[in-house]
Amino acid sequence: MHVLLVYLFILIGAAVITRLAFGEDSHRRIAEGCGLDLFLAGDAKDAVSVEATTKDAEGGPLAGEVPPLSPEKSFQEGSLASFASSKGVPPAQCWMLRFLEETCCALPVRASDVRVLHHPTAFYDEMRSQIRAARRSIVLSALYLSHGPLSQAFVECLEEKFREMLELWERTQSSGGDGDEVAERGEPFTITVLMDYNRMHSRRDLATVRRLLSMADVGSGRASAFPHAPASTRPQVQLFLYQSPCRWNRVFAPFGRAKEALGVQHTKIFCFDGQHTLLTGANLSDDYFATRIDRYVAFDANVHIAEWFTRLVRVLCALSHPVERGVDPAEAGGSPSFPSPSTSSPSSLSSPLHTRCGLVVRPNATGFDPSAQPGAFAQAAGARLRAFARGVGRDFAGLAYTALTSPEAGCDTLLFPTLQCGRAGVFHDSAVVKSLLGMTSPTDHVFLTSPYLNLHAEFVEEFLHREIRLDCITASVKTNGWNGQRGIAGFIPFFYLQLERSFYYLMKAYHCVHRVHLHEFSMPGLTFHAKGVWFVSEPAKGENGSPPPAGLRDIPTPYLTAYGSTNYGYRSVFKDLEAEGFLFTFNQSLRESIKEELHSLLQHSTAVPEAQFVGEAMGRFQPVISLLAQMGQYFL
Repeated sequence: MHVLLVYLFILIGAAVITRLAFGEDSHRRIAEGCGLDLFLAGDAKDAVSVEATTKDAEGGPLAGEVPPLSPEKSFQEGSLASFASSKGVPPAQCWMLRFLEETCCALPVRASDVRVLHHPTAFYDEMRSQIRAARRSIVLSALYLSHGPLSQAFVECLEEKFREMLELWERTQSSGGDGDEVAERGEPFTITVLMDYNRMHSRRDLATVRRLLSMADVGSGRASAFPHAPASTRPQVQLFLYQSPCRWNRVFAPFGRAKEALGVQHTKIFCFDGQHTLLTGANLSDDYFATRIDRYVAFDANVHIAEWFTRLVRVLCALSHPVERGVDPAEAGGSPSFPSPSTSSPSSLSSPLHTRCGLVVRPNATGFDPSAQPGAFAQAAGARLRAFARGVGRDFAGLAYTALTSPEAGCDTLLFPTLQCGRAGVFHDSAVVKSLLGMTSPTDHVFLTSPYLNLHAEFVEEFLHREIRLDCITASVKTNGWNGQRGIAGFIPFFYLQLERSFYYLMKAYHCVHRVHLHEFSMPGLTFHAKGVWFVSEPAKGENGSPPPAGLRDIPTPYLTAYGSTNYGYRSVFKDLEAEGFLFTFNQSLRESIKEELHSLLQHSTAVPEAQFVGEAMGRFQPVISLLAQMGQYFL
């Protein structure tokens, strides 16, 4: 008994200290234009509509209750919801469409142009295929680009494409510009790469960065043969590193990957030629190319989706440090980006990012150092993200309805992108997820997957206080990507197991285990990194109207799902930079593809019984591991 009391006091003290030092206020008020109204700012929507979308606890249809009105009288003529209602879509789904239309950009899609990929090797092949086919631009946004054999082959693919486009440029210059594709487009072929500053500090990863940038040097050297050709017309390589604003960045700098816990650039966006887009949660490394399963959706021949996400990456690049290669800082006209610790001037400069790699990191476009001036940088970043949202909100307004109602367009699917940057005060994605959970009807069943089960408290509250039927898929200890790592990192899967245990017993305490089920992905040879949410409409089954555990029955086709980078945890909401897209389709074939993806994950998962958390089971209560997990939940 005394031991338990001591443990309790230690836990409380550690939690308080960790919260004060590193935590965020999860109940703080979201500033105007930064939550559900992010894409409404400056829009021409009427005041009643804006007020409706920002409701939360007050109730109303957008807070989770479908009003007792006929669909014909409920939805404004000319809206996506009215179109869906005319097609026989159930009222609850129409209300979700109304909410998404009023809080996100609605991008039209043809289901025939959507492909759901199912395996890491398919993702790898798709990326290489798109790179080889690109003729105008390649945009890559990921947490990091690694250095293994497959990653090096991936970089070689980029190098081959760059050489091909450079040779094309040389031929057009030699022929006097006849048939010059660059002249016709008005812009050069460009490879743009955005990654995270903290994650890319490994010496071997930096060597990969240097290799990428060496392509630009080759282009500059060969361009000297054409002195009259404008430099702006030749193929270019641009590389940017985003650093999350935090006063602890420099304190954590010597601790390797531990500094990722302070926040990272976590978006996974890949666009090609301004018309092909791939959204996923996967990074660019060997395990994600071969053995670490995620979710992937490819959009072919869709300029609207490619433009939206390319514009987002362009804004994020402006908030990031440009990286140059292999020149002496003095010869480069200055030196790298970081202000000296002894000065507060944002333009003061110091030494290269990594001496042996010879990389020069320059100031971001805001003029503020995210480490020395996190508050000023966060304000500048928030302003730029809001300006981006106003721009795309204005430019894409009404586009989806026009495409859906035009027989020539052939559109039957919609994508609603979301954005999250808690460090900059932007909480759009988390507000959308919370609202959608609150809008579920008694016939809805939610499936949620996250490799790291440390769900944001507001999402958990929706599960506790609403009759949401939920099946949650997460990684087992063996399929957790941290399993087998050296040092304390090797214990991270056990930290998540303790958090999973806490989640289970929280559901049990609130009498939710009859409608909330846990599953662990357990496929041999693969690790688990899939994240997303599915909304399925189905009648209640089983005793007392509760469904049997998923995987023991045939799942109806989902009508709404999300693809992107967020893990739905504390870090995703408050620390990381995230983007995802909610996909709604009227097309039954595409719904079947999405269902097949969900069914595959469930088929290779094992239901988690209470027996896993008691006795001598691996998930039993372990005081030290549990203490560390509770202390670290703000970083996981």
